[in-house]
Amino acid sequence: MRITNNSNLPAYWLRYAQQNQYDKGPAEVSVTGLLKPPRMSAMETNGSTPPTVDLADLMPSLLGNAWHEAMQNCMGSDAIIEKRFYMSHNKVLISGQVDYMAPDGNGGWELHDHKTTTGWGLVYSDFEPKQEWVEQLNLYVTLLERNGYYPVSKITVGVMIRDWIPSKVGRDKNYPESMGSIMDIPVWDKESRDMFLDRVVGEYLAAKEELPECSPEQRWERGHKWQVKKEGRKSAIRNFDTFEEADEEMATRQERHPDWNLYIEERPGHSVRCERYCPVAHHCSQWTEIQKRNQEIET
Repeated sequence: MRITNNSNLPAYWLRYAQQNQYDKGPAEVSVTGLLKPPRMSAMETNGSTPPTVDLADLMPSLLGNAWHEAMQNCMGSDAIIEKRFYMSHNKVLISGQVDYMAPDGNGGWELHDHKTTTGWGLVYSDFEPKQEWVEQLNLYVTLLERNGYYPVSKITVGVMIRDWIPSKVGRDKNYPESMGSIMDIPVWDKESRDMFLDRVVGEYLAAKEELPECSPEQRWERGHKWQVKKEGRKSAIRNFDTFEEADEEMATRQERHPDWNLYIEERPGHSVRCERYCPVAHHCSQWTEIQKRNQEIET
């Protein structure tokens, strides 16, 4: 992966990032790669153009890496720490690196993972584990099973809130009360895990044959609206997420007020993942078209 430094951050920060790039080993794709949008994952692994990301946008993951390194020195002697495992599924070699696993005392294993997140990210998830954490760690359970480590009886995640502000505690009833917490992750049954693995590997293989488009949800689109507007009025009457909803509202209001000159205006949103967090966006035709269309709308 090529790392730029457009903000001219310290050179030793850049060296740290370059020395700590994610390494999936000889695998074709990692578990986390399978959980990305299929278009992104397929473009990352096709090898035609190296993924590119700016150092400033890597800072959250670099903080997470540093925390992982610190935790390695504090584990029990019977623990398996930061070990990478491999499995093959539908002729795709997949890898995943577990943070920490240890015997559960009953012949099985407990799996533990470290995560960093934002305070409001935790609030928006209702203080529940994020879905991508649940999916990742249950794929790890299958990975461990395929390597002879079973059963996995328990999964937990230690969560550190990297932007926690003590002064907000109590002032906002929804704000996390401490900088850290531990969450239990449900362990799926084998049938559910196998079905999920089949699906994500199937989507990945299909994307290698023909690139699908990323959905608004996959692009983390924010703020895209269809506005019902009245001629002569600056502000919108109402905003909608879809053209169909806006069209229905305009028809209803036009019927009530036949003398109004109503129209629908599209307001482009922001594809947050494409703008800052997709390492292949710079050569993605879909992102190029989205940018071109947004420019046309704004002009």
